[in-house]
Amino acid sequence: SFFLSTMIIRSIVGPLDRVRLAILDLSKGNLDVQIPEHKTKDEIFDLVRALEVFKDGAIQQKKLIEIQRAE
Repeated sequence: SFFLSTMIIRSIVGPLDRVRLAILDLSKGNLDVQIPEHKTKDEIFDLVRALEVFKDGAIQQKKLIEIQRAE
């Protein structure tokens, strides 16, 4: 039915758009970006986890650069 289809699309598009916006912020160097929560173990959850890894890596890289500059 139309209603069911609309609900399914919204359940996918909303979380995916939040992940997309977080990726764009992180790609611009915003390390304070809030990674959206997603509790359902699905493909969007995998994207969120990968984004957290990228963010953590970027934070660690920034810290290492700051340490090297201080030395």
